[in-house]
Amino acid sequence: MPGSYARLGTWPGEGPQGDLHQPSSHADERALAAGVRTVVHAALAALAPPG
Repeated sequence: MPGSYARLGTWPGEGPQGDLHQPSSHADERALAAGVRTVVHAALAALAPPG
């Protein structure tokens, strides 16, 4: 089964860079639009007819 993986960085450029799964992690909401576009384009590409 084909698949894909995308990691969306959300560091705002200031302060320490933390890992996503740490209690000190804070999501930069400005990244949400880029993440949504990435998932939508991947879904549309997967659903497109071959050729």
